[in-house]
Amino acid sequence: MATIVELTQVQVAQETSYTGPIGQYWIEGSETPISLDQAYLIGVSKFWDSVGKRYLKNVVHVYLSTTQMSPIVVTDSYATIVGYITANT
Repeated sequence: MATIVELTQVQVAQETSYTGPIGQYWIEGSETPISLDQAYLIGVSKFWDSVGKRYLKNVVHVYLSTTQMSPIVVTDSYATIVGYITANT
């Protein structure tokens, strides 16, 4: 039987100024619950903003074993996702 976990997916947007892109941020209000089979969770990483050269706070990339949705951006903690992945082994 599958173990279903619920994560909170968010959207990320590019922050710009009159001189061009300055970084990324997660769009507050874009939070959407997403239910996934825990067995599909295969990796997690902090969200690196290559333009702003920083990690975004309170969001992580979650990598899935399915190619249809990988990776997704969620507000669940890094430790929570690691716990789900560890439980799969």
